[in-house]
Amino acid sequence: MTTVSDPAPRVRPRRPCRAGGDLGAALPWGLVRAAVLLTVLGTLGYDVCSVALISFRAQEAADGSAIAAADSWKLAGNVDTAYRATLERVGDHGLGISPDHFSITTDGTIALRVHGTAHTLVLGRIGSLRSWTEITADASVQSSQRLG
Repeated sequence: MTTVSDPAPRVRPRRPCRAGGDLGAALPWGLVRAAVLLTVLGTLGYDVCSVALISFRAQEAADGSAIAAADSWKLAGNVDTAYRATLERVGDHGLGISPDHFSITTDGTIALRVHGTAHTLVLGRIGSLRSWTEITADASVQSSQRLG
């Protein structure tokens, strides 16, 4: 009788070991997620800072323009001259004012509204959020000289 010997043990081919086990596979995806998160947060941060800065500039320009218009009104007594002084001051800040938003009342109160648009990366491109980038600031000053 022939004896059957045990077959040779099967040898499985070994896979190369990764340093750190499964950490090597997860690390690149973790870096990608972190990069995406930082990009989103940075973009939103830029937009928020841009809106806040233009709001501050608009109010500062409105206050300064109202004072410049009052000074010009006191010296020249001319509405057009006061409006031009306002335009010069507002234009220095890259903002605007329309004639509809500039008035001098009979008691000498000068009122104006300055408008500007914040330059953003995302907010200005989304229709429902675009209005957040449109900034207005109001100011009024009592002049000692009365109209008429």
